[in-house]
Amino acid sequence: MSLSITLIAKLSRVETALARRAWNTIGSLDEPSMKPPSDFRSAEGARCYALASYVRSSPGQFYLGLAGLIGFPTVMVFKYGYAWCEWVIRYGHHLLVLSGMMHG
Repeated sequence: MSLSITLIAKLSRVETALARRAWNTIGSLDEPSMKPPSDFRSAEGARCYALASYVRSSPGQFYLGLAGLIGFPTVMVFKYGYAWCEWVIRYGHHLLVLSGMMHG
């Protein structure tokens, strides 16, 4: 099974079979501007078809953006994680006392 089809199915919250059909339908179109079949004109089908169309037309952008969604928070955790933990250890007790969750 293709990684692209699996990601399309997961991100658009549809079954893998529908994502595969959308992928194959877009691949068989002569022109990208053609109207989608009736199965893909509403609700989950439209979301799946749009995502498959985007992945087919610019896979580099899709995968780079997906890597950024994973990479950016990871970099932030490694860059600022130690400072944040240090801050929580130093001032966390004061915040709990001020919020009333901890006494004294």
